[in-house]
Amino acid sequence: GRERRGEHHVLDLSLYHMALLPNFAAYLLPDGAELPMISLLPSAKEMVDSSLAHMFAVVIDRLAGAGSASYATVAIGIDYDALERDLKAFEAEGQPVCILGTSFAFVHWLDHLSERGESFALPPGSRLMDTGGFKGRSREVGAEELRAAYHELLGIPSDHAVNEYGMTEMCSQFYDNVLRDRVIHGEVRPRHKVGPPWVRTQAVDPETLEPLPPGEVGILRHYDLANLGSVLAVQTEDLGRE
Repeated sequence: GRERRGEHHVLDLSLYHMALLPNFAAYLLPDGAELPMISLLPSAKEMVDSSLAHMFAVVIDRLAGAGSASYATVAIGIDYDALERDLKAFEAEGQPVCILGTSFAFVHWLDHLSERGESFALPPGSRLMDTGGFKGRSREVGAEELRAAYHELLGIPSDHAVNEYGMTEMCSQFYDNVLRDRVIHGEVRPRHKVGPPWVRTQAVDPETLEPLPPGEVGILRHYDLANLGSVLAVQTEDLGRE
């Protein structure tokens, strides 16, 4: 409920934007593409207190190409008819797109496509960013299963499916390395999260909170210099390894 949602009061949104935009571009747009961005989240005008809705609004305003839009509202959720109509038009034009949404929104949409026996073959260069987990949700879908469904039902290959890891309590975000590796290096290293250079992360022992050696799984602690005016360090319960 609303009373349990995190809040993060920042001095100036311009610093958040300076942290957000180059990092998003580095991992979602490493080829410099200016793509229509398709959002599966209601707009920031509807979700005025959502940091994720604000993030989507900023990247669409600053980095997206023509034809970008949000295809969800708080009242009805995703407008599947409008979404699929416009995607079919982009598909016919050969125009790649970038789709943004929560993992759970993607699951609902993919279920909808499966139930109707429909799928897309989005043009090469299309990509997506999913974010968020399934805590408190009625159903969980594994990351590999979800990426396989992206390929099967949307035509987006695994190395063009980038997961974002972020939280209200941090002004910076982490992204999967895969799309940047494919574009910059021509090959993909094992999937892992990369943060911007002003962030440091430690995996720490859940009982002692002491840092663990590289390779050992612990709970993640993030130090974010973009959190000017709030907190330097955020101790999470998220599991990870350096």
